[in-house]
Amino acid sequence: MKDWTNNNLKNDGTKYNLYVDGLKIYTTINSKMQKYAEEAVVEHMKNLQKNFLYKMIPLVLPLLLTLKKMKKI
Repeated sequence: MKDWTNNNLKNDGTKYNLYVDGLKIYTTINSKMQKYAEEAVVEHMKNLQKNFLYKMIPLVLPLLLTLKKMKKI
């Protein structure tokens, strides 16, 4: 895991901290089942993130418009 955290940086360029950055580690004894589990997580996250984005637009848009108006003052 140390190698992974050194090779995969956050968007701001800093390293991940396994203890505080909310990373989850999934393991299993059966490598075939592990592969299936990882594929299921990827597929589920695609749908979850897409649905989350559409639900957040009505909440975030008014805030963005307010901030835009404030900058013109």
